[in-house]
Amino acid sequence: RAIAQAAGVGNPKRVYFLKKEVAMMALSQLQKTLPLLLELETALKRGAPELETLQTKIIQLCQLF
Repeated sequence: RAIAQAAGVGNPKRVYFLKKEVAMMALSQLQKTLPLLLELETALKRGAPELETLQTKIIQLCQLF
């Protein structure tokens, strides 16, 4: 429950399924996503066009794997 609350996940049981989804990923892969996600957050908070920004970052995230 504490993890769900800290992550902003409304349903604590969802954390179990999220954990299973990322279990097969290497830590290095997950670490590479963080800068892109932070760039996405910053761009959206600065008023970048949502659809274009999201599409660009999704493509970049997919290219990591």
